[in-house]
Amino acid sequence: MAHTVLRFFYIKFDDLWIRDAPDVTYVSSEKGARLAVIHESPAGIIETYFFVMPVPGARVLVSYEHNLVFIPADCEKRIPGDATGCGKPPVP
Repeated sequence: MAHTVLRFFYIKFDDLWIRDAPDVTYVSSEKGARLAVIHESPAGIIETYFFVMPVPGARVLVSYEHNLVFIPADCEKRIPGDATGCGKPPVP
């Protein structure tokens, strides 16, 4: 299984996620759970990375202290800028 580690600026989970440990681990409740990660490069370029979980029970680990997110999947799509919308689920 592929794994991705990104330094994040913002993370948006859809409704198919459950927080397992306070502010640390998120678990997908169904196959197809989605999340979007906003990444800012050292040059200040902002991009949105979209992920879709291949299995239920996938665990995403978030280190808020280091602004790192550990995702058990490959990126499905990458879009320049902040492609998240307030109140809307992350759609790749």
